[in-house]
Amino acid sequence: DIALLALLGFLLALAGAVLVYRIGIRPLMLDRLVKEQTIDLKKSESKYRSVIERVSDAFVAIDKDWVYTYINEKGGEIFARDPKSLIGKNIWAEFPEWIDKPFYHAYYRAMETQEYQYLEEYYTPYGKWFENHIYPSKDGLTIFFKDVTEIKKISLALKENEEKYRSLIEQASDGIVISDLDGNILEVNKSIAMMSGYSIEEMEGKHLYSFLPEKDAELNPLRFKELMEGKSLLYERRLLKKD
Repeated sequence: DIALLALLGFLLALAGAVLVYRIGIRPLMLDRLVKEQTIDLKKSESKYRSVIERVSDAFVAIDKDWVYTYINEKGGEIFARDPKSLIGKNIWAEFPEWIDKPFYHAYYRAMETQEYQYLEEYYTPYGKWFENHIYPSKDGLTIFFKDVTEIKKISLALKENEEKYRSLIEQASDGIVISDLDGNILEVNKSIAMMSGYSIEEMEGKHLYSFLPEKDAELNPLRFKELMEGKSLLYERRLLKKD
């Protein structure tokens, strides 16, 4: 009986030691796991921030209460503000002049519909054009934007020149035909349409040879090669009329 009690006591002591060991080791393992996960998360965050800082676009993150949670250096440069000084601040409190502007409505629309929004708009206080890519989520907005003022100036200048060019073509009393280097007609003006009796729609998309006498085309073919060499050509041609 004494031997049995001694054995039982030994087994209980052993079980207690194992229990203490397990109770003691689990918090240590859990603590180590938490530290490892925290380190991995910090590495991921650091890598993510590094990527964001390297992009040429400005980048901002705003939560659902319209508070800045992140701004990269390019964003701070455009705003002329220290990015860190805006973190935790309300966008509309910091930039009240944006309220009721196209940016404002686009941001609210993205938040309400949870749909991507694109906006290219002139911002008067900065005197610049900005292109915005707005990505919504249940937590707020992620916005990539960049200054496209120089590109926009070139685009507007080209558009203005094109409008002037088209106006000159339309107002010209001479017949004008514009074709590609294969002789396919791209554009004609009203004067050439009146001369030929064909409508503008009937001429555009056809080949130049469709409106030249066959014999003339054989004896005096179109000289695209010389035009490609930068030469100016001046010569007369007969034109087939619809009637």
